[in-house]
Amino acid sequence: MTDNHTTLQLIDIDIADVAARMTRGANVDVRARVLGRITGRRAPRWSWTLKPAAVLALAAVVITIQVMRTFDSVNLASAPGAVVVPRTAAALAPPTVESMNPELARRQKAASTPRLSAAEAAWLERAIPALPAIEAISIGDIQPEALSIPQLEVKPIATVPLELKPIDGSGAR
Repeated sequence: MTDNHTTLQLIDIDIADVAARMTRGANVDVRARVLGRITGRRAPRWSWTLKPAAVLALAAVVITIQVMRTFDSVNLASAPGAVVVPRTAAALAPPTVESMNPELARRQKAASTPRLSAAEAAWLERAIPALPAIEAISIGDIQPEALSIPQLEVKPIATVPLELKPIDGSGAR
């Protein structure tokens, strides 16, 4: 912390020196304002609050874990006056109208079935029966057979060899 503090002081001294040199030829008012602003009060640094906040968060997590462990270790079935009821599928099912009031359930069922008028009943008697189901369409394999292409034969191209004469005129190569 001391090294950081002295480094910051050195930087402040350098900034004040540069500001003094920059305002050397300016009028007194500008120089006073610049120097006053540099040497003025620093803004509060919030970095010092991070460590206590981290410690508090860690303490909250540890306390929560400890409370959860003690809560889990309590056997609720052994508490005085506790009644343990086995849970079956029937016990877990929500109550229905039929289980609560069978007469009401019968009346609701009768009321929910639609009553047809005479014209609707006559129309249903004249209705054409549904068409029979059609057979499924089946298609053969659409993959073509492998093509049989004969191998191509390439004959070498024959050319007359090039003869180069030397530049110096001698017949030696």
